[in-house]
Amino acid sequence: MTRSVLTVAEDQTWLEIPALQVTDLRRDGVARGGPERLRRALGNGLAAEPDPNRSNFYEAEVDGLRYYFWVASPDKVYLLAAWQA
Repeated sequence: MTRSVLTVAEDQTWLEIPALQVTDLRRDGVARGGPERLRRALGNGLAAEPDPNRSNFYEAEVDGLRYYFWVASPDKVYLLAAWQA
C-alpha cells in the first residue's frame, strides 16, 4: 500500500492514499456519503491544509464540503467533522 504526502505550498499538502478505510466519527449525520466521498478523493489525491497544532490532521474541500480528518495510519482515516464550504 502506497501513501503519498507531498508539500504543495507552505499551507497545503498533497495527500494520495489509495485503498484506505474512512471511519466517520461524527454523530450528527450531516453530509451523508461523506466518508465515501473523502475516501475516493484521497484515493485520487487532493490538496489538504495541515492542522498547525496536530500532526496528521487535515482540512480539505471535496464536492462543496469541507472535511476535517485524521490520517491515523497509511490505510486508516477518521472523519471528524464536515460542513458546507
